[in-house]
Amino acid sequence: MEEKGRRLSRERALLVLYRDELLKNLESSENVDHSLDELLDDYARLIVNSYNSNCEEIDELIVGTAREWGIERMPEVDRAILRIAVTELRLGNKIPTAVILSEAVEIADIYSKEDSKKFINGVLAAIAATVRK
Repeated sequence: MEEKGRRLSRERALLVLYRDELLKNLESSENVDHSLDELLDDYARLIVNSYNSNCEEIDELIVGTAREWGIERMPEVDRAILRIAVTELRLGNKIPTAVILSEAVEIADIYSKEDSKKFINGVLAAIAATVRK
């Protein structure tokens, strides 16, 4: 899969993880539209499923690196972007670390605040140094 295809996969995974994050705050999710899940291609599904299977370890990596920023203090979009990138770093696939970090920063540039790019890059660079030695 070429990188343009992966960008779309990452953005689709972002939509699903962001939706799921927002749903955590609802008392009932019975009437939630899950049609976004149908947009997931194989790579996006791999990211979402891998995160969901390893969410505690991934969130611990993020919180351990962003020491002064608890996970709940981070904006939901930034959390989702970090979770996607850390999941990709842990997958052990052949996507270069620099590409994963660059994509996360570019996605943050589109969907988050200006200062989020620097924060996301710093957290991911530190995590990458330990996950991908």
